[in-house]
Amino acid sequence: MTASQGPFMLVSIPDGRYVVTASHGGNTERRTVDIGKTTRAHETFVWPM
Repeated sequence: MTASQGPFMLVSIPDGRYVVTASHGGNTERRTVDIGKTTRAHETFVWPM
């Protein structure tokens, strides 16, 4: 688990399938992302302010 006080978080992780979970203000979103030698992932989580 890694926490960020945002607004951005950049990570470099090994190839594989990951479940990314982000929470803010009692709301939680989960996404599955695949990272490979020729693929990269960019996920944006947005909550109303």
